[in-house]
Amino acid sequence: DSSDELRTLRLRFIQPDSTIIQWDQPLQEKITEKKSPISTELTPSGLELEQEIEGGRSKVFQAKIAPSGVKIEPPPDPIPFPCHFLTARMRPNAVHETELYGRLEVEKQEQVIFDILKIVEPRLKRLTVIVMGGTPTLHGDLGFGRLIPLSFMGDGMGRLMSLVTAIANSSDGVVLFDEIENGIHYSIMTDLWLGIAELARKFNVQIFGTTHSFECITAVHKAFQKSGTYDFRLHRLDRVDDSIKAHIFDEEMLEAVLRAGWEVR
Repeated sequence: DSSDELRTLRLRFIQPDSTIIQWDQPLQEKITEKKSPISTELTPSGLELEQEIEGGRSKVFQAKIAPSGVKIEPPPDPIPFPCHFLTARMRPNAVHETELYGRLEVEKQEQVIFDILKIVEPRLKRLTVIVMGGTPTLHGDLGFGRLIPLSFMGDGMGRLMSLVTAIANSSDGVVLFDEIENGIHYSIMTDLWLGIAELARKFNVQIFGTTHSFECITAVHKAFQKSGTYDFRLHRLDRVDDSIKAHIFDEEMLEAVLRAGWEVR
């Protein structure tokens, strides 16, 4: 972190013991001819999180699903910097995104978001917040007779909105984005990454993105070369025996392997 302090987080399933279920005899006879009890393995009941801070200090938490959401006991220490995590499969929370966009409007920073969105949807003329049924949602003007909800503009537009609003609301922090290329056409990736790189530098945000796309890696490399500041590194994870090893590619090394057509995903 900013104090040169290393923090390690370990995650483990809280695995319950197997449970024996004994059926009543009449019900058992209807279901199966077997007379023995049925053993079933229960699903994990939560996660155990162990946080270790350099110097030997450690703290253990338990995260469990409660009716109100994820509950962590004991309450964890505050995160030392802003952080957003965006998964590959989870659909964006429209209300939360609208709130993040509203914060940018208050600070008069929404134009930087708008400019990046236009790379994916050149017809976009403006964005605005509309409240329908008591729920605020983002709508865009595409030149039709009425405004269109952002969610109707395609998965790529929605994922990009999630990314850029997260970056702009994580000043001096971190954004983690899984399968960052999903929904984005390869033909606009270089221009898109130019905009994302500029946005990340503007708000001093470090982005960790995962990808399985060779086109995405090539586009990122070209974009950072064009940007004038090559503050990008590719980390390829390989399994070596029973461990995972990271191979790090800087600009010169990545240029060489891409020219040679080697596999770097």
